[in-house]
Amino acid sequence: MRLWFWAWVIVAAGIAVGSALARDRASAPFAFGAACAAALEAAGGSPGAEWLVFAGVSSVVFIAVNRRRHRRRHAWTGNGRHGVGRSQD
Repeated sequence: MRLWFWAWVIVAAGIAVGSALARDRASAPFAFGAACAAALEAAGGSPGAEWLVFAGVSSVVFIAVNRRRHRRRHAWTGNGRHGVGRSQD
């Protein structure tokens, strides 16, 4: 394996461990993006393609995870303490 493979693996593991220890879900998608970049490096991809895969996959997963969490926590359900006193105009 080339040097970039091990660099991507170390970045992915570091972000994953840091995210788990800090209980921070916002950085976890970047660990997944780094793992995908490592897989592309193992397949023989170019460094430019690896960076694009890292940025693209991380962005898509980050938006998908946070969009789902945002909707679930701030939905207009009318139940619970968040719906008290609000009108749905």
